Amino acid sequence: MTKIINDLNTFLQSSFTLEKISYKSFLLKTEDNRSFILKLNHKNNQKVYRLLKNSGVRNVIYPLYTALIDNNLVELFPYYENNRYQNKQKLLNMQDALKNMHLKTQIKILVGKKQISYLEQIYKILDAKFLMLELLMQEVEFKEYKDDFDWLYLANYHHYLDIKKQMYHLNQKIKKFIEKTPSITYVLNHGQPSINHLVNMRLISFNNAKMAIPVSDIAKFYILNDHIKVDWFKVIDDWLNIYNEPFFKSYFKFLVYYIYLINIDFTSTELHLHMQSFSNITSKIKIFSTYFYTYQ
Repeated sequence: MTKIINDLNTFLQSSFTLEKISYKSFLLKTEDNRSFILKLNHKNNQKVYRLLKNSGVRNVIYPLYTALIDNNLVELFPYYENNRYQNKQKLLNMQDALKNMHLKTQIKILVGKKQISYLEQIYKILDAKFLMLELLMQEVEFKEYKDDFDWLYLANYHHYLDIKKQMYHLNQKIKKFIEKTPSITYVLNHGQPSINHLVNMRLISFNNAKMAIPVSDIAKFYILNDHIKVDWFKVIDDWLNIYNEPFFKSYFKFLVYYIYLINIDFTSTELHLHMQSFSNITSKIKIFSTYFYTYQ
């Protein structure tokens, strides 16, 4: 680490102080009053930034300096004040930045057993999740005395049965498309596309970036920003229409349901501990179902 500090002193031509701002991020201030962000990331980040640069993606904040320590990558970024403006506008700017990145990094890959296997693996996880829910409901139904928490779960059970049916049909539809499709579009996915990762109109934080179908990013984009009031159907539908992939809309709906469901705890006997989370996610699922009822 001493070598890195010496290298940074030379690179910045100044000594500096570090102030911890998160687990692996620091605010670096030089003696001559310049500010930077210093991050410790996985070494794979180097490949991500190389791909972005080679693809001509400009709306990204690139590191000014990098160095490897074991498997950790030390990265120095310029510091920008995060301009405060309406969440709706920031959301649309984030969407534009992601669209640009996706389009510039897109490739076609041959469809094989890997994609079918991944879909089957997801459905097995869902099956186990729904089984947990059914067992929980049986336990609640047979209680001699039911409290408010029990009634909340029972009152919403039919919504989850409906989602289970929808997801089964979506899964079958997606599998048929994949089996008939010789190739599908892959892009670099940001992996954590919340509006907090757009600074100065540019994308930051590529720790979870990977090549995958764009729907993965689009589904997470919806989930991480679903609190923002916009015409969500138009935002998402216009985005998905860019791609000539007939199963993308079905997969988007399937994936959003999946992400919501895996974040609900159906295993705890202390139902009241998870009531707020269950209630919030149930409400989000109902709203999402209303927005995207045409996606079959």
